[in-house]
Amino acid sequence: MARIEPPNLAAWMLEHLIPAAERDEAVAGDLEEHFRAGRSDAWYWRQAGAAIATGWAQYLARRRVMIVFALLWSMLAPVWYVTVNDVEAAHNFDRAWQLLGPLWLPFVLIGWTGLHAAFLWAGLMVYQFVHAMMGRPIPRKEIRRAFWIVSLVLPLVYGITFVISFIFTALYGDSVTGLQHAKLAATLLGQIADLGVSADLVRIPYFVALLAALWGTTHRFAPHSALADAVQASDSAKPAPPAIGRFLTFVVIAGIVNALISGFLLCRLPDAHAPTLSSLLLRAACYVALGAVAGIAGAWIYWNHPASPFRDTAPVNFRLFVLLCAAGWIWMPALIIFSEQATAITAFIAAIAAFALAAGLRTVPLDFAPARPSAPPWRDTQSDLFADAFLRPQFDGVGLIVALAIYLGGVTIADRSYMTASLLLALAGFLIGWLRTVQRREPAPHGFVRATLRLAIFVLPAVLLTTWALLTGVAHRNRVAAEAAAEAADGAPKATRKAASSAAHGLGGYESVILWPYPEKKQIVAPLPLQSSLLAPGTTRPFTIQFDGMYWYLQPPDQRPGPDTHQAHGSPLGIRIASNNSLPLIMEARQRLATPIPLARCGQIDVDIENREQRVSVIGLALILEDSTASPHEQIVVGRQRIVSGDPDQAALQTFHFKLPPPSRFRRFDGITLMLLPEMQSASQGPRIAIRELRLYPR
Repeated sequence: MARIEPPNLAAWMLEHLIPAAERDEAVAGDLEEHFRAGRSDAWYWRQAGAAIATGWAQYLARRRVMIVFALLWSMLAPVWYVTVNDVEAAHNFDRAWQLLGPLWLPFVLIGWTGLHAAFLWAGLMVYQFVHAMMGRPIPRKEIRRAFWIVSLVLPLVYGITFVISFIFTALYGDSVTGLQHAKLAATLLGQIADLGVSADLVRIPYFVALLAALWGTTHRFAPHSALADAVQASDSAKPAPPAIGRFLTFVVIAGIVNALISGFLLCRLPDAHAPTLSSLLLRAACYVALGAVAGIAGAWIYWNHPASPFRDTAPVNFRLFVLLCAAGWIWMPALIIFSEQATAITAFIAAIAAFALAAGLRTVPLDFAPARPSAPPWRDTQSDLFADAFLRPQFDGVGLIVALAIYLGGVTIADRSYMTASLLLALAGFLIGWLRTVQRREPAPHGFVRATLRLAIFVLPAVLLTTWALLTGVAHRNRVAAEAAAEAADGAPKATRKAASSAAHGLGGYESVILWPYPEKKQIVAPLPLQSSLLAPGTTRPFTIQFDGMYWYLQPPDQRPGPDTHQAHGSPLGIRIASNNSLPLIMEARQRLATPIPLARCGQIDVDIENREQRVSVIGLALILEDSTASPHEQIVVGRQRIVSGDPDQAALQTFHFKLPPPSRFRRFDGITLMLLPEMQSASQGPRIAIRELRLYPR
C-alpha cells in the first residue's frame, strides 16, 4: 500500500517555521489534499518551501519601514561611537573612576550603557516624531517599553559581537578577517559612508538593538487610519486640517532630502578639462531633471505609505502637488555643485530655491475651507467713533525673523560659514515667498496649467545656474591640478596650508602624502669644480649625501602618489601620519642623485637614521636602487634589515650597512629608495624615523 501521509519533516517545517501572524491552516490543508491526490514528495517539499518563504516575506514586508529606519539610523553609529570614545577618554572620567575605587565596575557599566543607548533613544524619538507627523503616533506605553529594550539589548549584543570578532581573529588571523587593525575614518562624512569591517561591526549592535525595540510596534501601522475613525461621523472621512499641514510638510521635506541625496551621489563634474558649452548645458539639463525626479520619488514613497492619511482620500491631487513643489527641487543640483566649491553663491541659491518652493506651496488648492474665527458674542459689533485713531500697529514677528535671518546670513557669509548662511537665507526666502504669494483656489485643469507654466519658468534659470556651477567647478578643479603640478615641478610645495584644504581625496582623508624636509639656510661657499660623475675612478673615500629627498606615504595597491596627493613641509620625527582604514601604511624615503653612478664603482651604502619611534615593534628597512634613465625604469632590491623600536637600550642614531651586488643587467642607478615596513600591529601609523645621511663607498 502506498504512503498517503506527506513527509514528516516538511510538514513540521510548514507548521512551525512560518510566523504565527502569517500562518494559514488552509494552505497546509490544501497541500496535504493535493499530496494525497497523487503528488510526489519533491512537489510537497517545493510547495512547503515556497509557503515558508512567502510567509516570511509578508511578515518582513509589514515591518519594512522600521527595518529601513533602523538600517539608516545605524549608518550614523560610527560617528556616535567616535564621539563617545572621545568623551570616555577625557581626564575627568579617569579621575572619577579612581575616586570610585573598587565600586567602579557597576558605575562604568551604567555610564557606558547610558552613553551608547542615548544614540538609540534619539532614534526612537525621531521615529515617533515622523509617525506623529503622519498621524500615526506610537502609544507612550510602547515607546517607554522600547527605551527599556534598547538599554537591555545593546550591551548584550555588543558583547556577543565583540566575542565573535575576537574568536574569528584568533582562529583565522588578521590577514583573513582584517578586524584587529581596522580603523574608522577620520572625518564625519567618512565615518557615515565607511563600509569597512570596523564600521560594520560598530553598526551591528545598534541595528539589532533598535530593531528589537521597534519590532513590537508593527501592528500599530495597519493600513486603516485612526484619523479617519476620528472623523467617521462626518459625511466625507477626510483628515483634519492640522494633520494635513503636518503631513504635507513632511512630504515636502522628504522630497528635498531625496533631491539633495541624489545630487550628492550623482551630480559630478565632467572628466574633460575643457568641456564644450553644449555638453555642459546638456549635463545641467539632466541634473535639473534628476533633482525633480528624485524629489517626486521621495514624495511619492511617503504619499502612498500604508500609514499615510492621504492614501485613500487626499485633499489635493498628487500630480498637481509635485508640479508645484518641483519648482524648488530643481535647484538642488546647482546647490550641491556650488557647495563643493565653498562659495557664497550657495547661500543665494538656497534662498532662491526656498522662495520658489514657498510660492508653489502657497498656491496648493487644498480640498477644505479653513474655518474663520468668529467674533465673540459678547463683543459689540458697533465701534466707537474715533476707534480707528487709537489702533495700535500689530507686532510683525515674521518680519522680524526675516530681517534677523538676512542679517545673520550676511554675517556668516563674511565669516565664510556658507552652509549656515544657506540655512538662514533659505528661511528668509521661504518666509518671503509664503507671505508675498497670493493664495488662489482654482479648478483642477486651470491649476495644472498654471503649475506647469510656473515650473517651465523656473526650469530655464535652474539649467543656466547649474551650467554656471559646472563651469566654475571645472575651472576650480583645473586650477587646483595646475597648482599641484607646478609644485611638483618646482620640487616643493609653495602654499602648503592652502593646498591642505583642496587636496583632500575621498571621504576619509588624503589618498597619499608627500612630506618634504624643511629647506636648509643658504650658505656662501667657494665654487667647486663640477664633477661629471660621482665616485669617479681612483676615488677611495666614501661619498656622503645629506638626505634632502622626500617621504612618500602610500597604501597598497598604490605604488606612487596620485594626482590629489597632499604635500607639506615637515619631518617624520615631528609629524604623525596615520591610516584611517584597514590598509597598512607604507613609508618611502626617496633620494635623487645629480648624476648616475655605475654599480661597478659602488660596493656598499651606509644609511644613518634617527629613530624616535616609541612603540615596541620591529620595522623593516629595505634599500632599493633605481635607474630612471632606462626605458622602462629599472630597479633592484639590495637587501632588508631590521630596526628595533621602543627599546630604551637602542641609540637614537643608528647606522645600517648594505652590500651592493656585482653589476649584471642592472648597471647604474640615479635614485635611492628606503622603504620602512612596520609590523602589522603598528602598520596603521607612519614610523617616527628620519634618514640623516647616506654614505656611498667605492669598490
